[in-house]
Amino acid sequence: MTDSQADRRVTVELTDEDEETLTSSDALLEFCEAEQAALRFYSLAWSSMLKPGMNLRFCRWQQGEIECIAGKITSLEQVSEEPVRVRVTQLQRSILANRRVMPRYSVEFPVSLSWNVDGSVKEVIGVCFDIGAGGMRVRAPKQELWPQLFHISFELTSPKIREFLLTGKLLRVSEVARDELINEIAVRFEGLTVDERMTLAFYFTQ
Repeated sequence: MTDSQADRRVTVELTDEDEETLTSSDALLEFCEAEQAALRFYSLAWSSMLKPGMNLRFCRWQQGEIECIAGKITSLEQVSEEPVRVRVTQLQRSILANRRVMPRYSVEFPVSLSWNVDGSVKEVIGVCFDIGAGGMRVRAPKQELWPQLFHISFELTSPKIREFLLTGKLLRVSEVARDELINEIAVRFEGLTVDERMTLAFYFTQ
């Protein structure tokens, strides 16, 4: 999958008449217009369950907001070995959250922060205690000078394993009253793909 395809990858939910999720799978969003959308599914086992008239729902990052789109399958196409193409109409749209009200989660997992100092890499291991699609807050060993940009790496293991290698921008630093050797830092993620942002937005609700 190319970078541009990764940016168009969405998680699609097959829903019942009460909008309850029956099952879900990843797909590539080919296009999404006012009245119709087209998706390609790489999982043949999952796409074989789809039939015209079924309800499905997916979300995408659109102009700083998460747009949820629901519709009905009108046709399925497959040419040669190409992934199954599903056309969806009767679209209903709603805005789930914008960047300022993105869900945040209280968590606790290790995170690596690294940056260059005089030609060598300095790494600090901290603990993330708050995370959302836009950034995180971390408790880490106190530094005389925090960089404005650094690399962030961490792994989420539940409900499924996902490793993240991101760039973070320092927003603010504060001291921890009960421990003078620790800083609390607020970090904004930079350059996230749509897939990364959506995954972080909903990872802990799965």
